[in-house]
Amino acid sequence: MKQITGTPAKSSQPLTGLVNHVCDGKLQTLASQVNAFFQQVAADLQPLAADAAPPQADFITAEFIIDQEDVENRLSKINVYKAPGPDGIPN
Repeated sequence: MKQITGTPAKSSQPLTGLVNHVCDGKLQTLASQVNAFFQQVAADLQPLAADAAPPQADFITAEFIIDQEDVENRLSKINVYKAPGPDGIPN
């Protein structure tokens, strides 16, 4: 929300403070701004045809099948003590 409205990420301002700062206390205005932002993201996409259906998959190749044991093995090797990446999400 702070990124969309241009508020600094390190701001400790709660959402109500954000509404007061950005939209003069009008929550509906903030909601409209967020809605407009997400509409702009998809503005260049063509709408689907009314009769469009997702493609049917007759089979799934082996390269797309992941064994539960493989997932558990890889997850167990993650170093949880490493610093988070650029997305800020810790391991």
